[in-house]
Amino acid sequence: GNAHRTGFLANGPQPPLALKWKFKTRHGLREIESFPAVDDGLSPASVHDGIVYVGGHDGYVYALDAETGDPFWQYATSGRVVSTPTYQDGVVYAGSTDNYLYALDAADGTLLWRYRSGVRQFRTISYRGIRSSPLIRDGVVYVGGCDGRIRALDAKTGRLRWVVDTGTEGSYASPTMDGGDLYVGSDGLKDSHLFAIRADSGEVRWKFPVPKQIYATPALADGILYVHVRDDHVYALKAVDGSLVWKTPAPAPQGEDQVFTDLSKSSPAVAPQTVYVGIGSDLVALNRASGKVKWRAATGRKVDSSPLVVGGTVYVGSDDRSVYGFAAESGKKIWSFATGGKVSISPSVGEGLLLIGSNDGSLYAFESAAQP
Repeated sequence: GNAHRTGFLANGPQPPLALKWKFKTRHGLREIESFPAVDDGLSPASVHDGIVYVGGHDGYVYALDAETGDPFWQYATSGRVVSTPTYQDGVVYAGSTDNYLYALDAADGTLLWRYRSGVRQFRTISYRGIRSSPLIRDGVVYVGGCDGRIRALDAKTGRLRWVVDTGTEGSYASPTMDGGDLYVGSDGLKDSHLFAIRADSGEVRWKFPVPKQIYATPALADGILYVHVRDDHVYALKAVDGSLVWKTPAPAPQGEDQVFTDLSKSSPAVAPQTVYVGIGSDLVALNRASGKVKWRAATGRKVDSSPLVVGGTVYVGSDDRSVYGFAAESGKKIWSFATGGKVSISPSVGEGLLLIGSNDGSLYAFESAAQP
C-alpha cells in the first residue's frame, strides 16, 4: 500500500463485511505448484480511481470496475502473474513467470514496454521469472528477479539503470523504500541477506546475513525494518546501519511439522504499537518495541497471506480456504468468510472495499455490511 510496505490503514471497511462481487479468472481451479511458487490463483489487487488491477495464474493482468467487478480490459502474458500490479501515472507495472516485467497503459491495457529478466542456473535447476512486486518512485521501477538480481529501470522506457546481484537463486520479496535507500531480501539456499541499496546508484550500503531465505517483504516504520525470515524468527533492524534491535522466535504451534512451517511467506504488517505476521497456522502479534509476543490467533491451516491492518481489525487469509478479521488488540476472531480454495494471497483495501484472491481462481470484493 505504500513505499514502506507497512500494511496499515487508519480507516477502512470494518466487520461485519458483505460480499459485493466476485470475479473469476479464465483459468479455473488449479492446485498449488511445486516450490518455489509464491501463490496460486491471484496476486493481491491494486486499486486506483475506481479500477482494480490484479494478476492471475492464467497469465492475465486484469483491469476491473471496482463497483461491479466487470472487466475493462485484460492483457495476456506467457506465464503466471503472481507479482502484484503497481499503478503509477497512468501505467500499470506487473511481472510474470515468463521472465518479463510489463508496463501497460492503464486506460486500455496496451503494452508500452517489457523488460526481460535473466536466468540463474543452480545445478540442474534454472531460476527465472519475476515474482517480486515492483515499486515505482521518481520515474524509476525497482524490482527483484528469480535470477537473484535486483534492478532499477526507467519507468518510461524500461531501460536498465543499474543491477545488483545478490548471488542467490532468487529475489522474490518486494522492495521497500525510504528516502534514498532501498531495502530488499534474497532467497538463497545459502548466503541469504537483507540488503540496503542506494536507490540512485545501486551501491550496496549494508547487508545483514540471515540463516535462511527471506521470502517476505520487509516493513519499515520509524527507522526500524521488520523482517520475517524462514527460520521462523522476526527480526527488527535499524535501517541506518542494519544493526539488530531484537530477534524474536515465533515458532509454529506445538506439534506442527517443520516442513509445513519453515516455508512461510507472510510479510509483516506494522501498526503504531504492534507488528503482525503469519507463522505456521497462526496470526502472531508482536510488541514493536521489544518483539515480545502479545497474542496468537489460530486459523485452520498455514498462513502464507500477509496481514493487513485496517483500523482496529487485522485481515488475513489462510490455507484453510478462509479470510479472517481479527481484533487488532486482542486477536479475537470477529469475522470470517469461506472461499472455494486456499487463501494464500494478501488482502488490499480501496474504494471502500476489502479485496482478496483465492486459489479457487476468484477475486472477492467485500464492503461493510453496516455502511456500504
